Amino acid sequence: MAFVLPKTETELVSSSFKCGDYGVSDAMIYGGPAAVRSYSVATHPLEIAESKFNENKMQMDFAMLKRVQGIQAPMRLKMELDAASKIQRLPFLPSSNLMLEIGRASCRERV
Repeated sequence: MAFVLPKTETELVSSSFKCGDYGVSDAMIYGGPAAVRSYSVATHPLEIAESKFNENKMQMDFAMLKRVQGIQAPMRLKMELDAASKIQRLPFLPSSNLMLEIGRASCRERV
């Protein structure tokens, strides 16, 4: 049984870059500096949790409603949100989705 060291983080990162003619990664051709950052920097767990904050909040609210008012309250709210999300204007007109924002209680005063 041979002992093999695991690959270091830099070896794993450098192997995922697309290389050009000279063996150097072409960062500006394949997505620019943002693409290089996505390969080289791992996301922080707090950043992942923050991106899913609204989904987690809605799930907690639905669970609380279910415990307090029964199964019909979260089902009714979910049906209202689904109906509000399907309402659209004509394709060439922008939709504000005000009804959906009000249902989610996420509407802010617009300036």
